[in-house]
Amino acid sequence: MSLKRESISEYAQQFGSNPDSGKPYSLKGYEYLQTPLDCMEPRVVIQKSAQVGATVMAMLRTMWYLERMQKSAMYLFPTHRTAEKFRRGRFNVMVQRSPHFRDLLRPTGAPGHSQLGVAQFYCHGARSRAELMSVPVSYLTLDERDELYHATGMDHSPWSAVDLARQRLAGQAESWELSLSTPTIPGYGIAAEYARSDQREFVIQCPRCSMSLVPHWPESVLGIDGSPDRACYGCSQCGQPWSDEARRFAIQHGHWHSSLTDRETTGFHMTQLLSPVVTAKRMVKQWQEAQGNPAALQVFHNSVLGLPYLSEGARLEMSVMDDAMARSSGACMATCGHGTAAGIDVGPQFLHVVITQPAGTMCRILFAGVVLEWNELEKLLSTYGVQSYVIDAQPETHLSRSLVQRRPGGWMCYYRLGQAAQQHADVAQHILRMPRSETLDQLYRLWNTWKVIAPVNLPAAFVEQLRSLVRVVRQDRHGQPRVDYLETGGPDHYAHAMNYCVLAMGMMTPERRMEIG
Repeated sequence: MSLKRESISEYAQQFGSNPDSGKPYSLKGYEYLQTPLDCMEPRVVIQKSAQVGATVMAMLRTMWYLERMQKSAMYLFPTHRTAEKFRRGRFNVMVQRSPHFRDLLRPTGAPGHSQLGVAQFYCHGARSRAELMSVPVSYLTLDERDELYHATGMDHSPWSAVDLARQRLAGQAESWELSLSTPTIPGYGIAAEYARSDQREFVIQCPRCSMSLVPHWPESVLGIDGSPDRACYGCSQCGQPWSDEARRFAIQHGHWHSSLTDRETTGFHMTQLLSPVVTAKRMVKQWQEAQGNPAALQVFHNSVLGLPYLSEGARLEMSVMDDAMARSSGACMATCGHGTAAGIDVGPQFLHVVITQPAGTMCRILFAGVVLEWNELEKLLSTYGVQSYVIDAQPETHLSRSLVQRRPGGWMCYYRLGQAAQQHADVAQHILRMPRSETLDQLYRLWNTWKVIAPVNLPAAFVEQLRSLVRVVRQDRHGQPRVDYLETGGPDHYAHAMNYCVLAMGMMTPERRMEIG
């Protein structure tokens, strides 16, 4: 008679250790983790806040899979630096503090590669396609899902680390995937995946009125407008406060519930309202301090509540675009022009082109459209008398360079990422290296300060793509605010074409070229 295999939570509590305290792993106070830990569904999504224990839980699921299933697994992070930090500071510490794990897991000598029996364990950053393409695995964990790489590779072709990593599962008869992350904005990353899942929420019973409820902010915290010292957890139904003991008892006996039974993906939402270490006083203090601070409000919703958040003004409002069209007094796109500037975004199929003309302190859009061929692009630039143009340097670097070499007034543009990114112009090569977020700030500032005059027959795709990018203010690893623009509503080619066009308008004057250089 075969022995019954223990559950993952039983395995974790028998052999696991807490990498922070060194104590044996326990679900006491974290009872809400048992169902996600034991979940045997092939695809699991966890939209989480910080400090809810999800990362240690994911590590223990991986160890169970390696040992009990004897199949290979990969833990994927946004960068090699974050993967190395996790490996050294969390995973290896957990393994060394567990006598059972310490005797099982063996390094292979290759960075981020260990072995447990015949099972291989890889812990990698997501920016190396070679590593992702060469590693077949049966279990994939995508950590910090919203930060995972989606950009252009060394051969200038667009690629997604998530899509490429998922291909490693395609050849397996049975496979698992776990995605976990703090969310960013609605419809992006983990929030989009959770929205497509069965969206499970943790249900508890009020110890005072016995009503079943899902803890929500601010209903489940009493006294958010007063002194944080007087705040406490309580019932959103009867309004009665809970003692710490009563709250812990309610969570201990809670359960996960979903009304969306037709979804293929299992999803869990974890908030600090469930955490045994986060007090109501601390949450209220963070909330009050965040008022009027977009970066702090973003952090509060994402990292404290585990919810996506879109701040006011983060996306270009439709009313702003309507006002820009009204300023044209019913004019349509022009059929020709002179003394103009152009921006060209190079996509996989089309060249998206925006052509503008200075109108005093205003920017008048003359044309927005797409062309299929590069010779069509040159004819278009001639028809509109383009004096200065900026073209996307990637993915067709050779063709962009050839255009700039043939036609005067052109610049190739590479975006630079990060808050410390500086603008630079290589005059000899006609190459611009520009900070992405800073230039997009400049673009949307033109719209929001009524400096754009737009024709009434702009392509519908132009309007959609200008609104596709969303401005998010987040904290970097040093706690400093960092601006990102995230693509949420589909393609954003026209947004970048107009951004390049604004840069080209600036390059029409020698003073601007000297300023950048």
